[in-house]
Amino acid sequence: MKYKLYQNNKRKYLLDLDSVTLVELDEIAYSHLTENKKNKDVEKDIKTLKI
Repeated sequence: MKYKLYQNNKRKYLLDLDSVTLVELDEIAYSHLTENKKNKDVEKDIKTLKI
């Protein structure tokens, strides 16, 4: 899964490049994803966020 994390002003987003899905994140989710970027469990977390 390819994704990018973005920050625009006070809002944080995840862009799933495979499905071109944009998800707005809260501070906790954004921190989790940036800290665990190389962890394979992140892919499972991203799928959960998209639901």
